[in-house]
Amino acid sequence: KSLNFNSRIKIKISTSSQIDSINLKKLKDLTITPIVIYDKSGKCYEKKIFDVKYKKNSKNVFTMTLTAEGGLPIKRFIVGDDVLPNISTLFDTSCIIQEFDFLDITVK
Repeated sequence: KSLNFNSRIKIKISTSSQIDSINLKKLKDLTITPIVIYDKSGKCYEKKIFDVKYKKNSKNVFTMTLTAEGGLPIKRFIVGDDVLPNISTLFDTSCIIQEFDFLDITVK
C-alpha cells in the first residue's frame, strides 16, 4: 500500500499572454473537481486539490500556493501534459513553471 500524504506547494508560473483576473479566480474552482492524470499506459487516476491561494506578481507571472493530494505531477499540471483540468487550459495560454517549492508534507 502506498503512503498517502498531502503536499503544500508554492509554484511561480509565467504565462505567454497577459494574466486576466477572471482566469485567476478560476483557480478557486480547482478545489471542486478532481484533477485527472492520464499515464502513458492509458490508465488514469485522480488527485484532489484542497486549497488554492494566488497572487499576481506581474502581467505575465503569478504565484500559486496549493494544498493537494500527494502524487500530483506539478509540471504536467501546469503545462497540461495529459492532466485535466490544467493551468494552461484554464488560462487558455501556455504556462511554464519558473520555480516551485514544497512548503509542507502531511502524512494522512
